[in-house]
Amino acid sequence: MALPQSLMLGFVARSAGDDELVLDPTEIEEARWFTREELSSGAGPAALPPPVSIARHIIDRWVAGEFS
Repeated sequence: MALPQSLMLGFVARSAGDDELVLDPTEIEEARWFTREELSSGAGPAALPPPVSIARHIIDRWVAGEFS
């Protein structure tokens, strides 16, 4: 998959609050938290980003325990 003339950035952050998600409906339709166990057992979302994406790379590293 080629992504010509694209700049992709990925960020890792920690929640500073009570972990309640507050969504801006003009930005995103749905969001929720997943545990490592849910993602590694297949009980997480029906579809994950493709392996070539930065989002998937970050998810895979978090599931592997590289981030706390």
